[in-house]
Amino acid sequence: MDLTAAANRGAFSVNSKTDSIGNVPVGSTKTDTVTVTNTGKATLTISSVRSSNARFTVSPVNASIPVNANKKFGITFAPAAAGAQTSFIVFTHDGPTSPDTVTASGTGTAPAFSVNRKNVAFGSVVIATGKPDSVSVTNTGTAALVISSVTSTNARLQ
Repeated sequence: MDLTAAANRGAFSVNSKTDSIGNVPVGSTKTDTVTVTNTGKATLTISSVRSSNARFTVSPVNASIPVNANKKFGITFAPAAAGAQTSFIVFTHDGPTSPDTVTASGTGTAPAFSVNRKNVAFGSVVIATGKPDSVSVTNTGTAALVISSVTSTNARLQ
């Protein structure tokens, strides 16, 4: 091995080997960044940046970083379902430690509608009077539940 050539290469350094993106509502996205710094003696060429999980994307997918300079890489999480997910973000480059990996994680969140009863039996009601009753709605999910309207299929029930 040519030690002179190895000593005159770029060197990969990342500000964090883990990136917790946090909670993201299903159907939306959230982007976080990691910063790669070239601590070597020559330009560091990152030929590819890939994610092991399609729900995490990275931009840019390659870069050239001059000596003592840095570059931010955006990691975007776009959950399709509720629950925790992880991805390995793999940086392939011409430095001596290639490939280097950052572990990204995020949790997809979604509301879940639950009602304490599906039928309301009013029993006998005197004509032209009313009889109030109610049901309880609970959000058993992991994101805010928004109820925009409540309607009845029977015009006599309001």
